[in-house]
Amino acid sequence: MTKAELRRKFEACIWKSQEKFAMYFERKTLMAQELDMYDEELLDGLITGIPNERIRIQAQVQCFDNPTKMQSQMCCFRSKAWLDSLVQRS
Repeated sequence: MTKAELRRKFEACIWKSQEKFAMYFERKTLMAQELDMYDEELLDGLITGIPNERIRIQAQVQCFDNPTKMQSQMCCFRSKAWLDSLVQRS
């Protein structure tokens, strides 16, 4: 796979509805390693891959300074569907 193809695959990777955040994080991180990305670019890609706008904005507001901090904060979420249900209740 070329670098361009790997980058498109990375950009297309989103947090799926029934997926734990930890699984999404792992998939995206492995792709970033293949592309030899800096932490800032990985963080941006992780946040961009969150389909729910409210959750995405909340992740941006957190101003994570490295992917590990984002993982430790976000891994408590069981799945995107579970998190969406919390957002809809508020």
